[in-house]
Amino acid sequence: MWEEKLINQLTFGLSQIDIVKQICKIGRMKGIEYVNIEHWTILIYFYFAINHLSCTCYKFPSNNSFIIAVKMGNRSRISLTNEENQVIENTILNGFTTYYRMLFSTAIFANGKAINIATLNNINNLNIDNIKSLLEKFNLLISLNFDHIIDSLVSREVEHLHGKFVYNKKEYVFAQSLGMRYSDGYVSFSDILMGDYFVFKSMLPIISKSSQQGNHFNKRIPHFSQRTDEIIHENNIRTVVIFGMNIENDQHVLRNLILAFYNLKQNNPQIIYCYFNEQEKEDFSNEFNAVLTFSNEVNEYANKIEVSYIRSQEILERYFV
Repeated sequence: MWEEKLINQLTFGLSQIDIVKQICKIGRMKGIEYVNIEHWTILIYFYFAINHLSCTCYKFPSNNSFIIAVKMGNRSRISLTNEENQVIENTILNGFTTYYRMLFSTAIFANGKAINIATLNNINNLNIDNIKSLLEKFNLLISLNFDHIIDSLVSREVEHLHGKFVYNKKEYVFAQSLGMRYSDGYVSFSDILMGDYFVFKSMLPIISKSSQQGNHFNKRIPHFSQRTDEIIHENNIRTVVIFGMNIENDQHVLRNLILAFYNLKQNNPQIIYCYFNEQEKEDFSNEFNAVLTFSNEVNEYANKIEVSYIRSQEILERYFV
């Protein structure tokens, strides 16, 4: 796989193999229910990568239900990219991949709770006025979530960098339209970024943007790095508070944030990370240092970014309950 360039080592040391090892490690230590749900798609990628090799020294196990599901999902008969991206395209358009994305999108949508805050089960246990006052302290609100809960609390636009539920509109992304009908209408979630770092957080946005060229029905979506840069510049952001985000599968958020600060030549930038436990705090600190693989000039700038920490529980107790 290394020789065929089916495995890639990123500049900050992460490879597809590392994600598989993480799945195995967490599965052995805690059980598979504790594995990050976005990691599972990397195994679909490995299925098609192994098939691509046509290797005689390895055979897939015949009694593995995950592999059976991927096989049944097969591959699309339509090819939208060149041969070089065939394994990635097969992964994206696999029937089981589509089922996976539909499964978790509909679970998160929760029969409309994701776009109608009034239907949340524990809404009466939250101090809505205090939460609003917290959100109003910020000049700009950015979410990696797909729901409209924050949007419902504030009377201004919220940036959804990983896509969002779109009400009563059918959309296409990379020639796929994902959506569903429910009691109050139709909701599209075609642009939602959900899955492993390599295929769905890195490659899918790139090839989706390429597929927009000369194609009138694919949704126009700016690349994550482009939009992050625009947001920081347009709003002259100097301090960013990160709340409720686990860095494990979102290193691109941190890298693009650092580059946006640098491109703006922002003086004394600051990142405040809210952590739920000491492991999260340690993981963020380690990843911040690991992703500094830019030029010497950018790394020198990044090392001067002030990084501080707040326990998430303190914010929850003060504003939410």
